[in-house]
Amino acid sequence: AATSGDGKAGDILIRDANAVSLLNSGSISTSVNQTTIGEGGIINIEPQSLVFANDAQVSSRTAGIGDAGNIFIKDVQIISVSDSLISTETSALGAGGNINIEAERLITDNGARVSARSTGPGTAGNVTTQINERLDVQGGAQFAVSGEGAGDSGMLTVIAKLAILNDGQMLASVQSGEDGNIRLQIEDALVLRGESLISAEAFNDADGGNVDIATPFIIALFPEGPNGSDIQASAIDGDGGRISIQANTLFNIAENLAIDGNMTNDLDASSGTGIDGEVVIENLEIDPTQGTAT
Repeated sequence: AATSGDGKAGDILIRDANAVSLLNSGSISTSVNQTTIGEGGIINIEPQSLVFANDAQVSSRTAGIGDAGNIFIKDVQIISVSDSLISTETSALGAGGNINIEAERLITDNGARVSARSTGPGTAGNVTTQINERLDVQGGAQFAVSGEGAGDSGMLTVIAKLAILNDGQMLASVQSGEDGNIRLQIEDALVLRGESLISAEAFNDADGGNVDIATPFIIALFPEGPNGSDIQASAIDGDGGRISIQANTLFNIAENLAIDGNMTNDLDASSGTGIDGEVVIENLEIDPTQGTAT
């Protein structure tokens, strides 16, 4: 579904299905073409189970003045995303669309990506994931928001009962704009292993983003490779960001510079040439999901 004029592109709705599979380079997309004022259409997918595999893509893009459409995946029992992409992107003045995923369980594997990206002056969209049971980010899978041009990055929000990263990444980055923050609310535990990374990183002279985590337990398993699993809010020439953790127990992870090859699990809010950020750790005194929309 695309628009090349002033009107809004058509919406895509998939619902009332027991199972939906998008495989082998299959795609669902909506777009705003160059110089177009009209907004992109919404993609809304609501089956009982959902599989994306073998380079499948669900995407919403804008190359014009109009904003990209949002992607909604909701009311799903189980979602599996393997070697596939769910993305929104802006390369022009229009804002990138948001991605909202709601499911009982979500498994991302084999280099899968859930991404809201800006490569131009427009603001990137947000990625919001609410998983009632278990979230797995493994095998090089990645959740990301990024401002790769002049535009601001978005917000990455993850709400889950249990989140396990095994060679998985949650990233927010910015080149010259602002924002690029990560917020995690995990009811039971956040588990990191296999050189996983949670990072709100700034490049050039941009300031590092913030990482806010509320969970009873952060469990980082002993490093299986040279770098360990890290949580970062770092910058190169700008100021470092803030890592704010509300937790009862942190296991095998501590404040330290995340240097390649150090074989430790690190909390790092440093800056290369700017002012270092801060790492703040507080006891969790409330339910991390209290006040969260359901």
